Amino acid sequence: MIHTDDFAFIHFMKTGGMSLTRYLVNVADGPVHAFSEPKSHPQTHAMATAPDSAAKLTCLSGPRHANVARAVDLIHENGLTMPPWAFVMIRHPVDLMLSLYKHLQKPHVWTHRGMTRDTLRGQVKVAMENDFADFARQSRFYALDDDGAAAFFDPSGFDRLDVVPLQRISEFLELRFARTRNYAAVSLSHQNRSHGGQRPDDIDPDTRAHICKTYPQLLEIYESACAAQWQA
Repeated sequence: MIHTDDFAFIHFMKTGGMSLTRYLVNVADGPVHAFSEPKSHPQTHAMATAPDSAAKLTCLSGPRHANVARAVDLIHENGLTMPPWAFVMIRHPVDLMLSLYKHLQKPHVWTHRGMTRDTLRGQVKVAMENDFADFARQSRFYALDDDGAAAFFDPSGFDRLDVVPLQRISEFLELRFARTRNYAAVSLSHQNRSHGGQRPDDIDPDTRAHICKTYPQLLEIYESACAAQWQA
């Protein structure tokens, strides 16, 4: 999560959150609070490259991927100002599952989780030993059920919560941040892309239907977000 007195960013997994964290650390005016595990604080500090961004950045301990209720708790627990609005990114459930599948197949992910090719376990093992169709039937998105995923988009935690489809991120950032001091000097980079393999359009209809049936709330939230109009 990223917090400022003006807004909060809720980091839902596999939606470009690390790229957005880097962007927000540099573009936001005023003090910026970035929540993550302590071992990740040096990585976050290294993201602050724009003028004055390092001086205004504070790293705080807490989950990087906090749902809305946990994000609100973290704000209160750290004595921070509740911002008037927040935003969170979303993708189609099929895109999310496919992105997770490709992510788990990267060797650096095994290393980060203390595994080698001979000691794979959990979802990593499932991803490495199965095609996507079987992975989707044996796994949940970061072990979340539909209610757990929907909790990242609960509108009750903030006065306003903007849910932004990943494909509309440039439009949204211009609307929200064009008046900040560093807007012209900061661009959104794309980190941690998964190349090759299947594309979302290649997924067979039965597998797509299974994922959508598993995450009906998430699908509804995504479809509503695609049609949303944001207030300036």
